[in-house]
This record gives sequence, structure tokens and C-alpha cells, in this order.
Amino acid sequence: MLGVGPNGGKGAIQSPVDLIEAPGNALFYLGESGAVFRLGPDGHATRYATGPVRESADEVLTPLSIALAPDGSILLAAISEADLLTIYRLTPGNPAERLTTAGKAKSPNNVHLVTDSAGEVLLLKDGWLSKTSGSGGLESLPRPTGLPGSAEVLAAAKDGQDLLLALTDELLWIRDGHIARRVRLRGTINAADGVTLAPDGQGGAYYANRSSHISRFHANGGQGILVTGRGIASTACSDGIVSGPTGDGRIQEFGEITGLVRRGDQLAVADKACSRLLAIGLPAKESPWK
Repeated sequence: MLGVGPNGGKGAIQSPVDLIEAPGNALFYLGESGAVFRLGPDGHATRYATGPVRESADEVLTPLSIALAPDGSILLAAISEADLLTIYRLTPGNPAERLTTAGKAKSPNNVHLVTDSAGEVLLLKDGWLSKTSGSGGLESLPRPTGLPGSAEVLAAAKDGQDLLLALTDELLWIRDGHIARRVRLRGTINAADGVTLAPDGQGGAYYANRSSHISRFHANGGQGILVTGRGIASTACSDGIVSGPTGDGRIQEFGEITGLVRRGDQLAVADKACSRLLAIGLPAKESPWK
């Protein structure tokens, strides 16, 4: 869809850190500088908003996640070198606005911003969700009955009127603060890898971790593998997009998957290590879960 790999050249883009839907059948992707770009349905990409300015030359801010707010602005979660997490508001033509500081994050790979069915932006940090309060602080959401206090959520995504949550060994659909449905996984998700999640539109979900494996969890509990990637350690990023319209994503070499968005008959994938956005045609071939 966009980008030619980590070595630059014509069509090069900033390494994408996160990927979300945007109005008008477009996509927003978060670049490694903290800037947000819009990829239109025509394949043309433009800078949408700039990221936060470092307060000193020594400050290191690492962008982690973005979400679209009800007012059309974009909220950005970024972490400092001291692991301090801050939420910013980004709007076109304006400097980034610091909204709130969310304390330290013990696992930055599992920090996500997600928009719920009411349009509110929630922060997933340290295994659970919170929302911005009227005073600018953060309030932890109550856990639904049946979810142990020790259970850690690794990723979240909006799925219609439900909030889809990925735990290490199951998927949960939360509606009105209650568990509406849960699907046990045959294996377990590696919490240390970092996880991204997208509903499949059929009561299941697509899941990827940063070691570049993409799986599908079906509504009936079945599981299949779409992509077995080489992972972050590999530097072999092919320049061509080899996934065909019938969708055999397994032949594509992914480097580090940091975002998934399903839209229509495609699964959009952000590949940070290979500095590109790719699309897998749906329905995609699946290999048995081992």
C-alpha cells in the first residue's frame, strides 16, 4: 500500500508505529517521529498533524499509540526515556497539546489507545483500561464480573457496540460493562511481544504480535494462521508487495507488525521494521494452528 522498506528511496515513509481507521475510508498511521499521516483511498498519503516537540535536546519521546477522538482530533500516547507516559492531543496546523500524564508504563509494547462504542478514548496500560476524567486525570474503569483482578489485557479494539479485549488465553467482548461473550484460545499469547487486534466482522478477530505472526480467532473458537513472519531479528524486507487479491499473506516477509485494521475485503498491516503499510486480501488462506 505504501513504503518501500527501511533503506529509503522513492515512496519511503516513516516507520509506522500504529494504524487506525480514519473518516472517508482512509487510514491514519503514526510515524516514529510522533507525526500522524493520512492514507486516502486513492493511495495518496499526506501529513495530517505533527507530533509533540521535545522540551530539550536530550529528551527522547517514543510514540506508542493513537486514537480518533469524537471532536476529530487525534490522541497520542508517547513515553519518555524514564518510562513516563503522556497523552497529547493532535490537530492539523496546531502544536501538540499535552493533556495528561499517566504515570510509568511497565510494558510500553502493551500500551494502546482505543475508541469505545460511545466514542470515548480509553487508555490500556499495565493490563487494564482507564478513561480521561473531567479534571484531566485518568479514572480506572470497573472490571466486569467474571474477570479476575489478576487478568491482564494485552490489546483492545472496538467491535460494533462491544469492546474486544485480548488476554493471554482468551478473547472477551465487553458490552455495557459486562462480559457479553468469551472465546478461549487453544494456545497462549506472549505478553512480552506486544499485541495488536482487529475484529474480523464475523464475531471473531485477527491478532498479530511483534514477532510478525498473524492469526485469526473464529467465533466458534477455531484458530488459523495467516502469516508466519521472519520477525524483528530479520532484516530481509522485500521491496515488492507479493500478497495477491486472493490473499495468501504467508508469502510476505513481515518485519515487525505494529497495527492491524480490517476494512472491507482487506486487512491493512503496519510493518514498522520494514517501513511500510501492506494489505492482505480477504478471505485469506489459513494454516492450522499448531
